Amino acid sequence: MDTEELYLYGALLALAQDQQEAITKLTSGSLGFFGKSRIQSRGREIGKFISKIANHKKRVGIQNLNENILADLESIKSGALLKSYPDDVIDMVKNYL
Repeated sequence: MDTEELYLYGALLALAQDQQEAITKLTSGSLGFFGKSRIQSRGREIGKFISKIANHKKRVGIQNLNENILADLESIKSGALLKSYPDDVIDMVKNYL
């Protein structure tokens, strides 16, 4: 992964982590009105970041985009980034693929 991909994955996973926390609060009944209204727009942003990652991979000549993104997510799960993310956050991103 190059620096642009690292940035995109970092932003994507931060959004996914926020989304996961919001969903957890929603199920427990402690999410407020503004939090509920952000869930849908945050989901769209997650999709946009996945598209940005796929477009970057196309520009650098990678063919199997989904397979490559899944492999990147597995390496991130194994600690490829400085920050670690819970497995459920990584799994949420995989579901968006």
